[in-house]
Amino acid sequence: MKKIILQSLIASVVTILIIIGGVQAKQLWEYGLTHSERSEMALRAGIIANLSDYKPFDNFDQNMAILNYIQGQEELNNQELGSSVKPIAGSTYNLAGSGLSSSDTSLTLQNLTIPQNGYKIQDSDLSDTFYITLEPGSKSRQEIVSCTTVVQNSGGTATLSSCIRGLSPVTPYTASSTLQFSHAGGSQVIFSDPPQLFEQFAAKDNDQEITGLWVFDRYPVATSTLSTATTTYQFVTKQYADNIANQGAATSTADVAGIVREATKLQVSEGTDLGIDDPIFIPAKFGTSTPYVATSTVVITESDGKLNQLFIDLTEDYTWTGLHTYSATTTFSATTTLATTTINGNVNLTKDFQIADGQTATLSSNTIIGATSTAPLINGQATTLHTHDYSLFNGIKSATPAKTYYNFSIPLITGIWTSTTLTPSYRGSFVDNNASGGALITVDAIFLEDDGTTLNWSDDKTVIVEFGVKVSSFGSEQMSWGLGRSSTPSDWTNYGINQQLVRFSVDALGNLYANTANSTGHTTAAITGIVGGINNLNTYLIEWNPAVNAKFYVNGILKQTLTTTLPNDNSGIAFGIGSYGGNNYVDILTIPYFAIEK
Repeated sequence: MKKIILQSLIASVVTILIIIGGVQAKQLWEYGLTHSERSEMALRAGIIANLSDYKPFDNFDQNMAILNYIQGQEELNNQELGSSVKPIAGSTYNLAGSGLSSSDTSLTLQNLTIPQNGYKIQDSDLSDTFYITLEPGSKSRQEIVSCTTVVQNSGGTATLSSCIRGLSPVTPYTASSTLQFSHAGGSQVIFSDPPQLFEQFAAKDNDQEITGLWVFDRYPVATSTLSTATTTYQFVTKQYADNIANQGAATSTADVAGIVREATKLQVSEGTDLGIDDPIFIPAKFGTSTPYVATSTVVITESDGKLNQLFIDLTEDYTWTGLHTYSATTTFSATTTLATTTINGNVNLTKDFQIADGQTATLSSNTIIGATSTAPLINGQATTLHTHDYSLFNGIKSATPAKTYYNFSIPLITGIWTSTTLTPSYRGSFVDNNASGGALITVDAIFLEDDGTTLNWSDDKTVIVEFGVKVSSFGSEQMSWGLGRSSTPSDWTNYGINQQLVRFSVDALGNLYANTANSTGHTTAAITGIVGGINNLNTYLIEWNPAVNAKFYVNGILKQTLTTTLPNDNSGIAFGIGSYGGNNYVDILTIPYFAIEK
């Protein structure tokens, strides 16, 4: 079926206009027409007399006329009634070649044009089904034929196809083999208006079935004698509708079904009551179980019978005065004030944990302190600031479960460690530097493998070390602690040095960094958010995954993961601390605990 949106000369133009649809373009170029398509459209619209008369670049009036024509066709399309019926006032044409037999269903014309301007009539110019008469006026061979398709051929001829031959000139206008004849080449052909064409139009006195869209700009009017509608699909008059409006309907109440009207959102939110004579109802469109739009809504539970959490504004302050029981893991990520509180499960504090003067806190299970606190009781025992649990990986769980490890510590005693420019006080579980700066490292590599060789940076084995550090002061020099090799103090104060290392570093302003380096370069990344700063005794952990990454934890929290300039040579891995000059130095170092992948 030829369901086109705009009447056009050529199929390609029609396609373009269909894509554009009902939205009018502002400029002619927006329709995407070629110059050839514009010229044919101008010829069709009567803007030019011949195709050669079109001047695309220097004739503004022609282009504006074409644009107006296109937009006019769009407007007509919006109002078009029965667009598939398009009669044509053609000329007299002739059969090409040897003509056709009485049974042929297609025929070829010598040409199919508008002779006045040479325009080639297109398939889109004709009705879905159009009618021709062969040898009109012949008393013995006149024949009415219907066809559905036109194709303009390259040689100037035109082929009409899908034809039905021998249509009757009298009702019921159907085909008959007795009315089909053969016709010689050169026989005359016209586009006629036989009764079959008139059957496609509505007649006032006939019963009609309308299959196209009819649009009225005035209401149809019924006579006063029109009877009342009696079937489901009959229309009723305004008089009938007025007569039954509200007829017999009572005002709706809790006991009686009747007339109500829809409430507005404002009326719903304010609980508006218009009285017993004007009841209003809440429409379903105001309800939702998923509050993803900021508007007034009626709250509905989800399919599980529970309310969506998004209905609650979690940014507002709340005051809880009743008993609340938390049976699952509970995370407090902002400042939280608790009155008398008993906690019977595991507690992980990642923000400030402060206890007012004269108050106590009793935690009856494992507690990990990841921020400052004021002398709490942990498992019933008094503690100091920043307690350290030296059971490796307690709460951090850094080691990959699929791997097995050698777990050990290196005690802080003489003979195992070597120092440069400082005299540390070895106290077994920790060392008290009490000096103005220097380096303290293990005498040898931290681990000896089964084959008697030391653990090297190039070995494909994860190394994890956990320890505590307290800095005495800072402000003019750099310092660091972690995995390295050099015993030269200056090598431990310059976080920009290109040596084999994975460690924490501090600059002259007291800023903490994660630091990796090899012989070709180094990487630093700032570490922030340490409550109380590095002057407190903090717990530090390094997880070194060769050729993959280095992870840096402070007080049990992953702070940085570095993946560039990772150590990669065959030198042994040692552990140490270092500071250089003035009063900037590491005051306390606790025993380092290690896990080496087997």
